[in-house]
Amino acid sequence: MRLFAIRLLVAWIGLCFAPTALNAQTLWQNTTAGMTVQQVRAAQPEATTVAHPDQLYNGATCELKLKNYSVAANTYDVCFYFKDLRLIQVTLGFLGEPTRANYDDLVLLLTAKYGPPLHETPDSIGRSAYWILPGGANVALTYIDERSIPLININYQLRVASESSKL
Repeated sequence: MRLFAIRLLVAWIGLCFAPTALNAQTLWQNTTAGMTVQQVRAAQPEATTVAHPDQLYNGATCELKLKNYSVAANTYDVCFYFKDLRLIQVTLGFLGEPTRANYDDLVLLLTAKYGPPLHETPDSIGRSAYWILPGGANVALTYIDERSIPLININYQLRVASESSKL
């Protein structure tokens, strides 16, 4: 009986202090929040190291990139952003001159995959749509229709879930 109790205690402690992978939230494809660079490289073997990584406002850097990833006959660069050596965001950046039709196609595809957006809105420079996935990850689709810097980005991250948990 005592041996059983010890094993049960060890199993409970192991679950309490297990790596975040047990509770990891899927971000994009087979990547999860909290993965290391090596884990993402294993999950996405075509990803290459970025010589001069882009940096986000929060200090996260694009350490790995998939170039020329195709979705709906369009091409994207996929950046894997890490902060404190852990994956926190995946961004698909449209390559070329995006149009409103490209944005509408992506809304349709993301809606087919995740259901209706939680929020979709036009703004002064374009449009955006947001989905919250069952595991807590959020997907943000942004279209900027500026003549100088038109862009479409799809961001997969845990920002909304982590901020809403503070409320």
